[in-house]
Amino acid sequence: MKKKLFMLVAICCTSLFAAIAQQPFVCTEPGTVFEFGCYNGKGKLTGYTRTTIEACEKKADGTLEVRSLEQTLDTHREPITKKFGPKDVVANTIVRSDGMVVPLDDIFTSILPDESMSVVLVEGDEYFYPLALSVGMKLPDVASVYDFCDEGERLGLKIQLSVSDREVLAKESLTVPAGTFEAYKVAETLSMKFSFLRQTARNVCWFVPGIGMIREEERTKSGKIENYSELLSIQRPTAK
Repeated sequence: MKKKLFMLVAICCTSLFAAIAQQPFVCTEPGTVFEFGCYNGKGKLTGYTRTTIEACEKKADGTLEVRSLEQTLDTHREPITKKFGPKDVVANTIVRSDGMVVPLDDIFTSILPDESMSVVLVEGDEYFYPLALSVGMKLPDVASVYDFCDEGERLGLKIQLSVSDREVLAKESLTVPAGTFEAYKVAETLSMKFSFLRQTARNVCWFVPGIGMIREEERTKSGKIENYSELLSIQRPTAK
């Protein structure tokens, strides 16, 4: 099982980083579909992702829960299926009065191929964004520990996640295939460790209130773009 988990965590790193990037601002209109093109550092198309807002529910405590589904597609827009993933990623964004929280354990669990398995937060910080961003704002670091579970029993195979150097760099007009938007440019470093496996990514993302991410770049330490994705289209439910 441990060998399989190593493979899963390696895949989860990429899927989780992508899912995280789409959360700081979120669409709350169920049925809305966002399509993104994914490219390598040379600009070659490598595939697509399709994010659908499935539900938006107000809880008794006044918080708003937004559930989204992200599907990974190939260059022909066909679903990608592999033995160990990536699967469709389900994310539940919690909107509170002070900001937005993404339960990352839900994202981890949705990627796992075995329904008896899950991932739970053992200790650490919430992945949090304030509702109001401003240029120069330093966002709180995240340091969390997660554990794999099989049929509810913790396995002691822990994942360490950290998000650091989080800053709002600018508010600027950005044009992508879906249109031109006023967006916040945010940079952060994500690092995930599982046993001897470690993956780190420096992400620069552009976010639009009421939509979410419209462009995301994964960069090297020197600032070179390794891969990127950008918003191609928005399909509102009323447009069907």
